[in-house]
Amino acid sequence: MSIHSTPSGSAIPIDTIVLGCGMAALDYLVTVDSYPKPDDKIRSTSFQVHGGGNIGNAMTCAARLGLTPRSISKV
Repeated sequence: MSIHSTPSGSAIPIDTIVLGCGMAALDYLVTVDSYPKPDDKIRSTSFQVHGGGNIGNAMTCAARLGLTPRSISKV
């Protein structure tokens, strides 16, 4: 079993599998020039789609720590 240290100094076995159970979702990020007033219609300057949700974010963090993330989610 290989071990590596995290920035906090704790050792985590790198062959550890982290299982996440929950909701994976998509986050829609829209940029606008200014915050709209009530009932205003404005145009966006950019639109991005990113993975998100509780399980998506947690498994991304686990992967960045060098762990092996797996997820179970309802489709």
